[in-house]
Amino acid sequence: MNTRHAIKVLLVVLLAAASPSMAWGPVSHIALTYEAGVKSGFPVSQDLIGAYLAGSTEPDVGLDDGMSEDYGTYHSEDYAKAIESVAQRKKSPDREILMARAAGMRSHIAGDSAAHGKAGYAEAKLMFNGSQTGLPKHATNELVTDMIMYDRNKEALKKQSLNFIDVDTMIEVRKEFTRMTGHELANDRDKLKKELLNHKAMALTELSLAHHLSTSDPAKIDQMKAEYSDLNQGASEGNGANQAITRIAERAKPCEDLSNFKTANKGFKIKNYLENSLLAKSMQALERGALKLTKSAAIRDSLQNFAIGKVGEGRNKAFVNFGVNLLNKDLTFKQAVFLAGKATSGYPDDQSQKLACLEIEAEALKAERDKAMAAYNNRPWWKFWLIFTQSDKKKYEQLEAQYQAKLSEIENTRNQIADTEPEIPATDAAYNVAIVECAAEDPVCINVSADLAELQAKAEAAYQKYLAAAAAQDQTKIKEAAQELEDAREKLKAAAKQ
Repeated sequence: MNTRHAIKVLLVVLLAAASPSMAWGPVSHIALTYEAGVKSGFPVSQDLIGAYLAGSTEPDVGLDDGMSEDYGTYHSEDYAKAIESVAQRKKSPDREILMARAAGMRSHIAGDSAAHGKAGYAEAKLMFNGSQTGLPKHATNELVTDMIMYDRNKEALKKQSLNFIDVDTMIEVRKEFTRMTGHELANDRDKLKKELLNHKAMALTELSLAHHLSTSDPAKIDQMKAEYSDLNQGASEGNGANQAITRIAERAKPCEDLSNFKTANKGFKIKNYLENSLLAKSMQALERGALKLTKSAAIRDSLQNFAIGKVGEGRNKAFVNFGVNLLNKDLTFKQAVFLAGKATSGYPDDQSQKLACLEIEAEALKAERDKAMAAYNNRPWWKFWLIFTQSDKKKYEQLEAQYQAKLSEIENTRNQIADTEPEIPATDAAYNVAIVECAAEDPVCINVSADLAELQAKAEAAYQKYLAAAAAQDQTKIKEAAQELEDAREKLKAAAKQ
């Protein structure tokens, strides 16, 4: 695979990943399966780990276009049993490899059970306090989670092999599934072969992208981890990595004990070596493609422009921009997120959200300007042509002008927000005085002073809530707090008159 093709594959993977069909991405499934094995013991031996880990991704075969007519089939216990049934007709080590693959598929199903639906992590997780990013939430969470899960298992995963199923064995399993269940499956060999190749390419490319980010831009990975610090526990109802790992450890079992299996089959070992040599070469080529994207702004721009012409849906364009931005070492994680969405969808309608986006743009421009200024001020003597072209100086001046223009836009937006904000109401101290005077002078007030004090406390709390919303410049919360404060004060007035 040459570098040019590797870059194209990166784009294809980003387009495929933009579909929110999976609960965990392929790298996360591999990592969760591995972590469950480390925690509770692997259900298969080291000779079978490659099939076990690859099997943990394979229920999602066919999802490269976001849809699969066989999704329910591959995500069923019946399909795992069909694999084991076919395994009984095979000789060792093919027999044990298939049983390990079935256990891997059970790992996938168990992991998904902790992450599907609205409470699942990919759907429930909100980045940056729920700010509008313009990115497809589910797909973005899956991709970022894949990057994090690889990084925390990098030293182990980079040494592991992956043994994906071949098309002829897959057809044999599908026919066995039909025999066992009566559910007819079409077996178009060319179509299934394409789906398997696309699945393998997607898994390997995401592994390559994750490995590249982990080794070349660890600061960005650390920023992802900070933003996704709830990954283990889950964003809601505990549906995070910890629960997935627990369920995998409980349910990912083969039909017989494979923990001590060893093969002396030299043909198997040679085949496994050759397959993983090709895997290593493939990942090296993909990483070279990622490296080109990292270092070359021109190539990143070219890929994004190509994607704009190929991708129809705006949020998917933003997702491709996001994937390319991740490979830009000049951007922080937060900048990669917001600039991807803004480039496709423009600024959010909410002025406070727009201000946040402008400030992120300003941060990125300032970093570029500072870098250009340093290059200009520290121009090496041997770049003598710059004395005549002054291109480094022009680049710095252009970025400085853009940065200053962005600061002006930020100031204008702040002024617009200030102009539209309602006036902060006066303190409620006057109400405190009124309550004290009433209680001192009127016997009726003495009887209701406890109720008035409670109402006053609520009014004061609503006032403090309003101040906090105003300080945060959150227009939605400002309106809610203003209404709550008005209601509290009206109740207080009515009670004081009684």
